[in-house]
Amino acid sequence: MTRSMCKLVLGLKLIVIMGALLVIEISMASTSNEKCLQLKKKLINKDSFNTIFTQRPSVTTSGQYWMLTWNNIDIPIPAIDYGAVYILKRKGGRHELMLMAKKGGLMVHLFLSNNEQMTDVFASSKIGSTKKTTTSAGIAATINMFGGPVRHSDLLILAYSTTPAMVDCKKMTDKDSGKLLALVLKGRGAVVAVYKGVGIYKGWLEKRRSINKPTMTYSVNIVWNKTPNILYTVKYLLPTKSSHESLPYMVGDKNLAFKNKSPQWLMALNNALHTQSIKDWRLYISAARTANISEKSIKRLIKNIKGL
Repeated sequence: MTRSMCKLVLGLKLIVIMGALLVIEISMASTSNEKCLQLKKKLINKDSFNTIFTQRPSVTTSGQYWMLTWNNIDIPIPAIDYGAVYILKRKGGRHELMLMAKKGGLMVHLFLSNNEQMTDVFASSKIGSTKKTTTSAGIAATINMFGGPVRHSDLLILAYSTTPAMVDCKKMTDKDSGKLLALVLKGRGAVVAVYKGVGIYKGWLEKRRSINKPTMTYSVNIVWNKTPNILYTVKYLLPTKSSHESLPYMVGDKNLAFKNKSPQWLMALNNALHTQSIKDWRLYISAARTANISEKSIKRLIKNIKGL
């Protein structure tokens, strides 16, 4: 069964599009071991595929910050002038936000991703449909490669724990097939470093270099035990050598302190996100207008939330 599972995994047409639009395509005609070696050869010299978890650096708090409470998670954000605050209400009452600085290109983006367990990592859906079709072979392969149903976050954590050199193409066990599949997921973007754990939360922090821009992107990915089917991501886009570069490392810190008093618009936003009442959303809108937050972003909120 191991051999057939390997053929199932590597018999798929694996395509990875990376920053330079390099397309890796494994020939369907090759044997399982040959396909493994082909893919390994393509990946082994690419820095992004060789980036694995390293020791989280000790950081000193730099730059003033305010606290945004999002889905009961305290998020430190730079204490600066924000020109726009976009808010989108998702199904289930949760919100996604994008805060954009008036100057300098700094941005904080908070969004949600599906993280439900997959019984079949090879399940596919028809164009235009979100319903996925599983197969007995795919379910069996998932069990053999990962020990059972697996979440997207589990695959990414495995990916950042693995390098191409760790895959044994000669033995080509189910576990090797699983590592190879996970590896393909981390090939996008110029990852500089990745750190496991987000304070009190399960998750990881990715540090990426922006292409053709003097900025760094920090993506804080959180898996919360209370809502494991959701992956919470806080993305900081910061200028290189920003005074706020310590903030991404502070998410999840149990000793995180509220050092700076938040402006009225942020206090109103935190309250509205907590109560989700029309009254409190209107109070936020009033405070946002007083703070000269973009009218375009305010109108987008009014359109998105019924009753405003």
